[in-house]
Amino acid sequence: MLFRSPLAFVVDEPITELGDDGLGRIALAKHLAHRIENTRSKKSIAIGITGIWGSGKTSFLNLLKEHFDKNQTIIIDFNPWINLSPISIVKGFFESLSSKLGKYSSQLSQQLDEYSEHLLPVQTSTVIRSIKSGIRFLGTDDTGDRFDQINRILERLDKQIIVVVDDIDRLDKKEVIETIRLIRNTANFDKIKFVVAFDRDYVLKAIKDLNPHNYDEYLEKIFLQITELPPIDSRSEERRVGKECRSRRS
Repeated sequence: MLFRSPLAFVVDEPITELGDDGLGRIALAKHLAHRIENTRSKKSIAIGITGIWGSGKTSFLNLLKEHFDKNQTIIIDFNPWINLSPISIVKGFFESLSSKLGKYSSQLSQQLDEYSEHLLPVQTSTVIRSIKSGIRFLGTDDTGDRFDQINRILERLDKQIIVVVDDIDRLDKKEVIETIRLIRNTANFDKIKFVVAFDRDYVLKAIKDLNPHNYDEYLEKIFLQITELPPIDSRSEERRVGKECRSRRS
């Protein structure tokens, strides 16, 4: 473990290895990973990981991914923050999906690319209308046919697919809504499980701005379960630094 001088700045960066967990969250990550893997559902499900800014959501996602069975699970990381608009979020998401799943089925990759191209002309105004009307997808019969074809191919894939989505709380409100729409509608393919980290208040505010009616209950329609991480207090940080120092001396 890397020793940090007491004179150095504390850099806010996520942990990447189990041994770096100084907050005692490994047991929770292991338990949640096993529950996700053991949840069998024909339809897509979404699990939320919430916490305020700086509560260690990305670190927890990294711990979680370490406990998935790599032989039975395909893990796809998607960070919508690297995209510049709602439409580019859609494009970036399906590029990530197609690239990863193309290793297992070239036909699936092709279908995902075609489905994505079909979705891209959807305008932001349609996205907003969707959320205002209860996130119903305003698609066409052709869209539904393509969606069903992807599901048929996924059914033949003998693996679980887990899509890990991070940094939603760095997006503007229209981008937040587009990401939610992907999870809830346009990309909720069978066999796909979403694990999504976000600041609950930030996302609820984005929803409220577009649909104030019962906005505080909206997340229950999207996520099967939401696990809230406690904020990192100064004592936790002191314990972590102390652990590093003891490890260095030994």
